[in-house]
Order: sequence, then C-alpha cells, then structure tokens
Amino acid sequence: MTPEDLGTTNGWLAVIAVTSLVQTLVVVGLVIGTYVFYRRTQAAIDRIRQDIAPVTARATQVLDKVEDVMDRVRSIDDRVERALTRTSDRLFLVTAVLRKKFWPVLGLIRGVRTGLAALVERRPEARGLDEDADRRFMYEGGTSHART
Repeated sequence: MTPEDLGTTNGWLAVIAVTSLVQTLVVVGLVIGTYVFYRRTQAAIDRIRQDIAPVTARATQVLDKVEDVMDRVRSIDDRVERALTRTSDRLFLVTAVLRKKFWPVLGLIRGVRTGLAALVERRPEARGLDEDADRRFMYEGGTSHART
C-alpha cells in the first residue's frame, strides 16, 4: 500500500469514528432523556394518585351504600311479591269455596230474576213499547225489506 492509500483509509476511518461517537452520544442522550421522562411521568402519576385517593375512597363508600340500598329494595320487592302471591292464592281459594257453597243460591236468584223479567215483558205496557217499535219499523220502509 502506498502512503496515499493509507491517507484515504485513515480519512475514512476518522469519519467512521466521528459518526460512531456522534451516534453513541445521541443514544446516550436518548437514554438519559427517556429516563428523565420516565421519572417525571412517574412523579405525575404519584401526584394524581394522591389527589384521587380521597375521591376514590368516597366513591367506594357511595357505591357500597347504593349496593346496600339495592339489596334492601330487592328484599322488599321479594317480600311484596310473596305477599301478593299468597293473597291471590288465598283469594282464589275463597272464591272457589264461595262458588261451591253459594252456587245454588246464586242460581236461584238468577232464576227468580229471569222469571220476573219474563213476567214484566208480558204486561201490556211492555208490549206497547214493542208496538211502537213495530210502527216505526213500518214507517221507515221496513216492510219492503222484511221477510215473510
């Protein structure tokens, strides 16, 4: 090798050394910057946790109270539902017993009422209403449409 070739090689080696040194300084700077960013972020997170801790504790207490109230409401709802079910069952039993016991009396009352209604229709005044209805029927042209 000639001295000129060594000069060129040494020049390139110097350029490579300088760029390696710059790259090393950039990497070290990035590592230090990342560490500083990490520390600041961690400090901010710690401050936020300290600020939020009382709020979190209060929210937990409120949620516990809400859960307790909801449990009470569910319990009351279950009791009301059971009471309504028992009441409707008992009402069904009472009506079944009453129907069984008083059915003949009810049938007799209905029979008497039907008989009285039939007697009332046989009275002349009741038939007069039907005669008026027949006259109106005839007046309105009902005979042309009536079957014989």
